[in-house]
Amino acid sequence: LKTVSAAGSRRSAPIVLDEDEKADPFTPHVVVRLAGLKAAADLNGKFALILRFLPEKGRYEVGLHPGGEKKAVQLGNMELLPSYEEVSVLRDRLGHPGVSAAVVRPALRRLDELNMSAEVLAETKVGKIVNEVGRTFAGVDDIAELAKRLVWRWRDMFRQAQAQEQAQLAAPAQVRAKPTPAAKAPAAAQVAPAPATRSSSSSSAPPPRGSRPAAPAVAAAPAAAAPVAAPAVARAAA
Repeated sequence: LKTVSAAGSRRSAPIVLDEDEKADPFTPHVVVRLAGLKAAADLNGKFALILRFLPEKGRYEVGLHPGGEKKAVQLGNMELLPSYEEVSVLRDRLGHPGVSAAVVRPALRRLDELNMSAEVLAETKVGKIVNEVGRTFAGVDDIAELAKRLVWRWRDMFRQAQAQEQAQLAAPAQVRAKPTPAAKAPAAAQVAPAPATRSSSSSSAPPPRGSRPAAPAVAAAPAAAAPVAAPAVARAAA
């Protein structure tokens, strides 16, 4: 939403230049399911391809699938399909024997618009059908080029999805499952150390009655030196 304020006014209301409009999902080439029809209740649940909007009638012109019969229906009588169902219908239209270029072109254009996923590609196998269509219409430049571009894009998408899946499977177990704090701590830290025991020599228990206390340890006396005569005795002898 783009806005602009009037010149010379600080608090004037914004002037709207244009408004964002939601994209209309009911555009040509979209596959829908008919529902809620009363006059033609037998068509409820049938698939149809939107061809164009009829402004003079306020209705949409659709082509039934299969068969291609044209009908004019109101917006409230159409339901959008999940991606898997719509791709399946487009695949069947492209794979019909003797399919014409008038059917191939809108089907390929719609496939080009869809946000395809690797799961839908694997389940519907639409890539194989589009590849065959490209070979069948190799002489029609626009069809062959569009088919080739779709196949290359889907092939790259599928390979990337496979590579991601293989990378996840190859991841080590310790990366996928984080260990708990108890598991991270070493085993020695989880066991409380046993209290140290005192030796018998350092025990403070009193000695038994009647026993003499042990004499304290005495350091060994140094070796005795040679005797020296006192000076007084030596003078008397002289």
